[in-house]
Amino acid sequence: MPADLLQAQAYLCDILGLNDVQARILDVVIHEISEVRSDIDVNFQDLSQRFTHLARVSQDQTRMVQDLAGNADTVQVADETLAVHDVVNTMGRALSDFVEKIVFMSSRSVNMVYTLDDVLGEISAVERSIKSIDNINAQTNMLAINAKIEAVHAGDAGTGFGVVADEIRELAKNVNALSSDLKKRISTISEGLHKGYDLLREIAEVDTSGQNLLVHKSMTNMMRALVDQSVSMKTMLEASAEATQTITQDISAAIVRMQFQDRATQRLETAVKGLGTLTAALRRVDDEVQLNLNLAHTAGLGGELSAAVLQQCTLGSVHDKLETSLRSGPGPVVFKTTQLRDDDIELF
Repeated sequence: MPADLLQAQAYLCDILGLNDVQARILDVVIHEISEVRSDIDVNFQDLSQRFTHLARVSQDQTRMVQDLAGNADTVQVADETLAVHDVVNTMGRALSDFVEKIVFMSSRSVNMVYTLDDVLGEISAVERSIKSIDNINAQTNMLAINAKIEAVHAGDAGTGFGVVADEIRELAKNVNALSSDLKKRISTISEGLHKGYDLLREIAEVDTSGQNLLVHKSMTNMMRALVDQSVSMKTMLEASAEATQTITQDISAAIVRMQFQDRATQRLETAVKGLGTLTAALRRVDDEVQLNLNLAHTAGLGGELSAAVLQQCTLGSVHDKLETSLRSGPGPVVFKTTQLRDDDIELF
């Protein structure tokens, strides 16, 4: 056989070997794309459910904080809702009447004691509501942590959700700090009201006293402090409601952005079909050439490609699959579908 034909035959054998290596590499690529598509479907569905639940919890928290803000400067007296400053003004007028008319003040102070009972009851209700905020905030923080874990599971596709989860945790910390500050302020208000309550009881029990003017001044200062505390608490609760509303909007926006998963899945499916067609074409050419020309594979070009691909592949599981595919016998290798677990994630 002439030398040029022998050279052409050797080159054709190298090409056949290269085609075989390419087909085996494409087998692994198709399998990995299918695995990624499956992981995206499973993890995005779970992420969507978690973010939806986060949105519902955040909405509940927003409503609760808004209710607290609405009630921060009011108290419920019997069946009537009164502003705190109105209550304070009423108490101030009663104290002035007490100084001017001892007898009238004695009867009026009894009613003021009852009014303070209602105020203290409202303060206790506010304290219970703040405890509810703490519970909801703890749940929000836990769900954010879970969302962060699930975002890690999703890999690069979940990076955006990991950022959103971090922001949610940061906002949860701010809400927790605000709640702690509110507890201190409510405690101060409650302590002041209890002092005022005790003073009013003493006034109600004593018809006259040389300390009337001093008591009047002390009560005026405490009531003014109560109004200031109520205004401050309402401002902070409104800020908390706004922050919680921002969390809700961010979560809702994240859920909307998750719709890209459908498009990503369709693109991956199209890529798998195209690569499958290419792999089949490579194997068909290989089969026809071997059938018609009876030529065998050589490892020249194919071996170089195999070594280069294995060297560039740093992910352990994919590297193992490539080695298995490249060292197997004729025909495609069937890989098992695996479920992604926490310990499957390789950190770089």
